[in-house]
Amino acid sequence: MRSIRVASLMKALATGLVVVLTVLPALAIAARPARPFEAAAVFPPWWDAARVRAAVAPVGEISATGRMATVVTVIGGTDVAAGLRAAGAWFILNPALIGCAVRPGATS
Repeated sequence: MRSIRVASLMKALATGLVVVLTVLPALAIAARPARPFEAAAVFPPWWDAARVRAAVAPVGEISATGRMATVVTVIGGTDVAAGLRAAGAWFILNPALIGCAVRPGATS
């Protein structure tokens, strides 16, 4: 009886691993910024808004802020993502995935 449970558990774990290994690369590709001049960045949660602004300033301009001051959308030069990583961002995302995309021709 115990060996049947272990076998069922191993089968479930193997299935879960296959699903995760299939889905994760697709999510990683979808999360990458679509345009090199615009990206959403997530900075450490203990940073305040002033520190985030100071980190972003050399990279570009903050076009939107999330509910937390550490989540920002930045518009800048040709490779905003690399600059944000160097500035201390934990994650770089496609702004469209978090609802912060700046639409061409949109006004604030």
